[in-house]
Amino acid sequence: MSVGAAPGFLRAYLLRQATAITAAALLSYFIGPLNAFLLLAFWNVWLAFRISRPIGRILQVLRTREPASFGVGSERVWEHDEWGEWSDIETELQKLKRALSKKSASLVRETEDVSAVMAAISDAVVAVDRRGQVMFFNSQFAMHFINPVTHSDPSSASTRALRDWVRDPAVLAAFEGVFEKRTPQAVDVKIVSKGDGIARDLMLSVQALSRNGALGVFHDVSALKRSERIRIDFVANVSHEIRTPLTAIRGYAETVLEDVEKKHWDSLQASSEKIKKNVDRLMELVRDLLDLSTLDQGDASAKLNKRAVLVAEVTDQVLSRLELKYPDLVRKVSLRLECTTVHADPVRLEQVLTNLIENALKYGVVAGSEHAPSVEWSNQGDRTVLRVKDQGPGISEEHQRRLFERFFRVDSARSSGGTGLGLAIVKHIMISHGGTVRVESTPGQGASFICEFPV
Repeated sequence: MSVGAAPGFLRAYLLRQATAITAAALLSYFIGPLNAFLLLAFWNVWLAFRISRPIGRILQVLRTREPASFGVGSERVWEHDEWGEWSDIETELQKLKRALSKKSASLVRETEDVSAVMAAISDAVVAVDRRGQVMFFNSQFAMHFINPVTHSDPSSASTRALRDWVRDPAVLAAFEGVFEKRTPQAVDVKIVSKGDGIARDLMLSVQALSRNGALGVFHDVSALKRSERIRIDFVANVSHEIRTPLTAIRGYAETVLEDVEKKHWDSLQASSEKIKKNVDRLMELVRDLLDLSTLDQGDASAKLNKRAVLVAEVTDQVLSRLELKYPDLVRKVSLRLECTTVHADPVRLEQVLTNLIENALKYGVVAGSEHAPSVEWSNQGDRTVLRVKDQGPGISEEHQRRLFERFFRVDSARSSGGTGLGLAIVKHIMISHGGTVRVESTPGQGASFICEFPV
């Protein structure tokens, strides 16, 4: 019997059953793949969580900047018995980070040490690459070659080329010679330092660096050059000063021999007096040289017999001796005492007074002038001050800087008499006493020599 021929309730029942069977078939067809899809999705999520979570936790610890994160007692991501190989990976990463932290700290310390050493070096140091770009330099290089007015931050110069700071062709050629020949180069340089404006003699030594660079060291030899010039000048001046009286002595000695041979007895006295005068000058020169040699020694201050000296007494003694040579002038010297004693070696103090007052009498009195030198003693704070002032022609500023050098004379007129060592001796005596000496002068208005003794 067909469905169409069946009764109505049966037909409805059969339709419901067929619909249920069809729906069940369709549901079973779709639910199987859905379950598989859901299971696979769950598995993927779980697996991703299982892998990404420990990796994320390790990255979190690795990104921690504090070196203590992997130090002794640092908190681990998980224990050794948890999550198997991930714990081993973490342990190895911890070891790696600890090693990197130690290397980084060591590198920082070494960099600081190198910077401190470079800053402490008195020589100017600069490193340049093959392109001529400055890689690094120290503070001395900046002081010599970088203008502090236009470059308040010298560190910015490290991005510049060497020729921007050093224009001397010899310096640039020395660096180029190292790059081309890979052999050390040396050259002498004269510069005026940008920092203080002082002229200096530098000796540049350039060495090749391992990474296509060159290191230049500018050694300041100004003091050596100055000492060499002083030594040469000293030998030349001593030779001249000794030769002058010796030549006179020899000439007058030959005259004496001729007078004796010819029995010209009346001429012997004059020649003998000339010989004695030049012998005295020679002995004075030798004495002054020995004084300077003694004062130049490092322990000169220890050899002083310092005590309280009455300034009135020692000044009168010096003036009395000088009165024999300059009777008219010494009587006009004015003396002003605002203190009673000075703490000094009396013998050396007499030398200071003698040299200063005699210079004032010889060179500080204008012919026909009524103004005579003055000697003043006073206390100023913790210093006892001696001031010897004259009314002479004065001393120009360019000569004042060299006035206390050995054998230096302002002009040839000052070469008559004396050894040219008096003011140099004064300077060394004052230094040995822990004091100072200076000159104040304006051309045409006289000069004042001021000595300050510590109380």
